[in-house]
Amino acid sequence: MKRTSEFLWEWLRRWLARGCWAYIACLVTLVGVIFPFIGERNALVALFLYMPRIIFFLPLLGMIPMLWAMKGWRQGLTGGIIAIAIFPSAMGMRFGQASDAGSTGALLRLASYNRGQHGNQSFQPFLKTVQPDVVLMQDAARRGKGYREAEAYAHFPHIEDLGEFLILSRFPILERELIVPTSALPGATRKRARKRLALSHTGPAPMAARFVVQLPGGKRISLYNVHTMTVRERLRRYLRGRGLLGILGVPGGPWSAAHREESAYWEARWAQLEELAAKVAADPHPCVIAGDFNVPVGGWIYRQLCATWKEAHREVGTGCGYSFPGKTRNPLSLRGPWMRLDHVFVDADWLPRASVTERKRKSQHLGVFAALELKP
Repeated sequence: MKRTSEFLWEWLRRWLARGCWAYIACLVTLVGVIFPFIGERNALVALFLYMPRIIFFLPLLGMIPMLWAMKGWRQGLTGGIIAIAIFPSAMGMRFGQASDAGSTGALLRLASYNRGQHGNQSFQPFLKTVQPDVVLMQDAARRGKGYREAEAYAHFPHIEDLGEFLILSRFPILERELIVPTSALPGATRKRARKRLALSHTGPAPMAARFVVQLPGGKRISLYNVHTMTVRERLRRYLRGRGLLGILGVPGGPWSAAHREESAYWEARWAQLEELAAKVAADPHPCVIAGDFNVPVGGWIYRQLCATWKEAHREVGTGCGYSFPGKTRNPLSLRGPWMRLDHVFVDADWLPRASVTERKRKSQHLGVFAALELKP
């Protein structure tokens, strides 16, 4: 009997240790390969991208001590070091540093904020801290008049709104243009599109507005105020189980039609951003592309955007820079935000010098700020 129990314990110890290492290997693969190289092109991976990343590390709190106890301190320490090494990348942490060393070009201080569901929380404290030259707002339809009349915003003499997009600027605004994709996302409603546009419109929802601003000295720049359609309803489908067949289905299988439907949705999201990238590439002015992209850090779409443009937080930001959701009861995120969906991208004419995300506030989104140097 003793021999049998010893055998069973040894067998259990061996396989538990292998299970720990298998989980660590899967986590490394998920963060280093599956997220950035597959990402939103697979519905299940897309769902994982929008979850708090800490979820994937919680099992290690029990696994690493278990590995230490069963296989010795060397394997336990090795597993802990690997987990610590991939944690910053998985969480989207950056260790950049703001710098104005060698600055010779014009400096643009820009803030971006999705004011939808702001919970009556003022954006003024953040603006007073960062002192931007330009503020881009999304989900701000018909708000321009109020900002023009507000004494607190009197230092922005140039205020324009176009559909849901709003710009407050210290500098003259010369042009404005609404950017609407050629096709709607699968499942997007026309009612939502009309609400986003705040005009008579029955086509796809607009994804951005382009404003041409003239800097002191006469230099013109293009500012793209971006707000792609939310993925909230699609993710809720998954959590309610309605999209489960599409997540699990594989091409050629019994659920392949559902799988194609889900894949088409995520492919259409990237197609719209490709249209925007083509528009920016053809722009004759230096371009800043900022706003609520609804694109989480670490995924395939984010990697493509970073290959096209430079992101301010990625270049010079510190920490995770999470901007959504500003208000949450999720204990896994310590009741704070767990995603960075709001980004400031620039083309090759700019050098990011600083990047700051607003601190926790009871608003759906938090504001982001970037100091950008225009190359001479």
